[in-house]
Parts: sequence; C-alpha cells; structure tokens
Amino acid sequence: MSEIWTNLQREIHTEIKDSGMLKAIFSGIEFLGLEGDSLPTLKLGVSNSLSLGIAQRDLQDIIQMKIEQTLNKRVIVNFETSEKLKTRQLELLDEPQETIFELRSPDIELKPKWFLNLDYKLSQFINGDHSNFAYKSIEMLTAANQPHLRQLFLYGPSGNGKTHLLHSLGWRFKDLQPNLNVKIFTADEFINDYHMYIAKKQMAEFRGKYRLKTDVLLIDDIHGLARAKGAQEELFNIFNYFEQNGKFIAFTSDKSPHQLEGFEPRLLTRFQGGLSTEISAPCLATRIKILEFKQSKYGFHLATETLTHIAHIIANSVRSLEGALYKVGSYQCMKGSQVTKDELIKLIPSAAGSLDSTEPTIDSILATIATASDLKISDLKSTSRKRQIVQARNSAMLRMREELSLSYSEIGRIFGKDHSTIMSALKKSSS
Repeated sequence: MSEIWTNLQREIHTEIKDSGMLKAIFSGIEFLGLEGDSLPTLKLGVSNSLSLGIAQRDLQDIIQMKIEQTLNKRVIVNFETSEKLKTRQLELLDEPQETIFELRSPDIELKPKWFLNLDYKLSQFINGDHSNFAYKSIEMLTAANQPHLRQLFLYGPSGNGKTHLLHSLGWRFKDLQPNLNVKIFTADEFINDYHMYIAKKQMAEFRGKYRLKTDVLLIDDIHGLARAKGAQEELFNIFNYFEQNGKFIAFTSDKSPHQLEGFEPRLLTRFQGGLSTEISAPCLATRIKILEFKQSKYGFHLATETLTHIAHIIANSVRSLEGALYKVGSYQCMKGSQVTKDELIKLIPSAAGSLDSTEPTIDSILATIATASDLKISDLKSTSRKRQIVQARNSAMLRMREELSLSYSEIGRIFGKDHSTIMSALKKSSS
C-alpha cells in the first residue's frame, strides 16, 4: 500500500493548482497506514494543526477521489498531526526545497482543468493602485449594463494577481448567469489538448468543444502559445467564432499585446483590439493589507511590526510575499512565540539589509499613514475633503516636514497643492 500511495503522490502533485504553499504541505504528508476492509480508512500524517486544517479543506477531496479510483472502493481519508513530522519540518525549514518535475508518457490523456478556483473570487482580491484599473474593468465587464465589450487582456509581471483576477472574471460571469459554460486553462494546457486531438484524429471534436460548448473562454499565460503555429491557428479561428457569436474571451500574459513575440500578426491584432490593462507590483501599503488578509486566512498571528518588515523586504511579487508569510507564520506556529528580528533575518536572508534601514522615506510615510488610517495612498493624494482623509493627509504632511525636512513647495508637489495651502494645513495640524 505504501508503494500505491507513493505513485498517487506523484499523480496528485501535478494536479494541484499553482500554489507553492499547497504543494509544500502535500509533499510533506506521510502515509501512516490503511485500516479496515469493507470501508477502509487511509491514515495520513501532517506536521502541525495549521497544515491539518489546510489539508482537510483543500486536499482531502482530491486524495479521496484518487485513492477510491485506485482501489475501486469507498475509502475514508483521515489526517492527523505527527510529532515526527513536526520535528522534521523544523529541521528542514531553512533548507532550499527541491523542485519536482513530472514527465508523463504520451499515451496518457491530459485533460485541461476547467474549474474556477474558489479562493480566487473578486471579494478575496486586495485591490490597490497597482491593480485598480484591472479590478474596475472586471466590475464593468460583468455589470448588467456593460457596454458589450467581449475581450480583456491582463498583463504584467508574474505573481501579482493576474490569474486571481482571471478566475474572478469567470466567477462574476457565473454569478450573472449560472448556466454559462466557462472554461479556464493555461496556454500550455491548450497546446497539450490540441496535440492530443490531432493524435486521435478528432479535430472536429476539438473545435466543437472550444466553440460550441463554451460561452466564456479564459486563457492564462497566453505568452506560452508563442511559436506554436498550429495551436495559434486554432485560437485565431476560435477568436473569430467568438466575435461573430457575441461570446467573451480573456487572456493573461507577462507582456502587453504590443510586446508579445512569436505570434502571427493577425492574432496580435486580435489581442490588441480589446480592452488591455496592466497589473504591476503593489505599493507598500497594499502589501501590508495583503499580508493582513492572508494571515487572517491562514490563522497566523504575526505582530504588525513583523508584517511591515516582510512587506518592506518582498516588494515585487504577491506570490513571493505570500510564500514569505507562510514560512515565517509556520515557524512561529511551531515555535509557539513571536518571531524575533534575528529569526526573521534567518528565515528571509534578504531581510538583513532591509531591517537595518530605518530611515523614513516619502513612500514609507505615505504607506504607514494610509495603512493606519485604512485608506489608499491615492486617497491621501486626492482632493477629497472627507474628515478622515484630511486628517490622515495632514499627518503625512507634518511627518514629511518634521522627519524629512521637506520644504512647503516640495510637499505641495507630492500632494498636488501650492505651498500656501500646505502651510495652512500644517498650521491647523500643529494647533
């Protein structure tokens, strides 16, 4: 049975959607035994109570489905914590994780995963200046009175929320019309599916699946389709069919439509013909809000100072930010007390220089004030006269004057105001 579990681990590992955290928990699961005959219980061990909750919520269904298919009988899957695994995880926490590559024989049928991720709804996306246009575009495109736009192209650096928003778009369409047939997959999965249908000589069925049986088509990482001529030809024809029949199509990419390489010119013009919007790396205030949301989701209790430090250290990727949070949060759960500065430096080596730098900057002051006031940096720089915003804005001006010794004119340029307005605001704040 141990050998069967090992083979199942390899298979399931490839099917876990892009989540480094979930893959890490799954890789650490230990087979403890299979008990009973008529209704057997598969006993699996995890390292701590946090992993236990995540495994029960996100892994139990797929493990149960696979083991029942293998044994051809009903099986109960039971997770429990293991002291042996807890000790091992503490020892390995600082060691680099080996990347596992899986190869599949060509005779195994690869079926794209069409499902929308429940964790990727719009309500679970922390919006900020880096993503606001994309966020508002999805709200507009899925509104009851939307202006009949049929295409969206989200682009930007990896790890900042493009896939999340693509799934959110699908969920919004499903909320509007539950019977809509929404398909979501990566460019690589589309290529694999294309080649499989060619091998089976069933291209008519392939075209029917993507055109007749699909109302909303969402393709992640479309840049992966570069130089795949045959698959591009099929996508171009799908594009035309969707335009003629009023169906919706959306893409994500690491490059804008104008920067893509390896695509047929006629397909590039299709990409460029719809609504395009960039998602960049979030600002410090948004990164802190993301960490606060994620730690609430995972049940961590890191100090505000620790979250702020992590947000300072990890600036370019939400995915990396989440990975750092999970590493530090897991360590604190196992340790049983708050993480110290020295431990944080050990857990995140790049933190050493960042934590020693305590000099305030314009960005750090804006981020700190915005976070403390539950506002966005754009609110502080706006012309709004709401009391909460005015008080926060004046506090930021005062700190810039006192801590950075900026002139009234310099502060005015930051907030789009003249120096006399700044002087008046600071005088009121001081009094």
